This record gives sequence, structure tokens and C-alpha cells, in this order.
Amino acid sequence: MNRRIFLLATPLLALAGCGFRLRGVNAMPFTSAWVEAGEGSLIGQQLREQLHNQRKLHAGSKNAPLVIRLSQEKLDKQILSLSGAGRVREYRLSYEVQMDVRDAYGKTLLGAIPLFTQRDLTYDDNQALAKEAEEANLRRDMAIELARQALTRIAHGRL
Repeated sequence: MNRRIFLLATPLLALAGCGFRLRGVNAMPFTSAWVEAGEGSLIGQQLREQLHNQRKLHAGSKNAPLVIRLSQEKLDKQILSLSGAGRVREYRLSYEVQMDVRDAYGKTLLGAIPLFTQRDLTYDDNQALAKEAEEANLRRDMAIELARQALTRIAHGRL
């Protein structure tokens, strides 16, 4: 019996000893924030959603303790490889945006932080509709990742 407990506890102790912990929600150093982003901004939408889920989304830009401004948003798609017949076999999707954070008085707390992510997408002309849906899902996932990056930078940015 003691041997079973020892065998079960050993991996848990090893994980605890190496510093492993589950990714949780970052403790935000602000009460609420407003997100300024361009019309149709995927990252702006995801950032608002994540702040809303944490009950940290301010009702509007007026009197917001923190304003997160997203600018220079750029989605790009480049050909990564071609087949012998000259058809596209793989694309690289990239998503980048500039973020700055200001307080209620307009003072810059974090200025011009670049956020970037990329994904590779295989392509097949015979599955064009499926690949189009896969590309849309990858773009959404990239926006979610950039929103997480933004919140992590804000949480650790010593506001």
C-alpha cells in the first residue's frame, strides 16, 4: 500500500519541484479597461471578450481607468512552398499589431508594444472550401493568442 502511494506521488512531486503550474488568468493591475481598435478588428474583439469574461471591460472610453489602443493591425498571407507543377502547397499566415496603454488622463503607461504571431497552413486545390474554413479558424486562434499576449504584457508591465 505504501509503495503504491509512493509511486503515485513521485510524478506529482517531480512536477511541483520543476515549477510546473497550470496556466491561469493573469491578475490584472486595473479595475477595468476600454479597448480602442479599428472596425472589424479580430484582436480588438477577442480582447474585449476576454476582458468581459473577467468583468474588467469598461462601459466606454469616457472615464475608463485604462485605455488599450490597438493600431497598425496587419494580417498577411505569404506563399511558403509550391508543388512541382507550380501550385501552392503551403501558406504562412501572420498577424501583427501595435499596442499602447494609457491611463484615464491620457498618460502613456506602456508605449508602442509590438504583438506578433504566425501559423503555417497547408493547401490543396481539391479541398478549397475546407482550407478556407481552416484559414478562418487559424486567424481567429491567432487573434486569441495576441489578446492573451496583450493581457500578459499589461499584467506584467508594472502599470
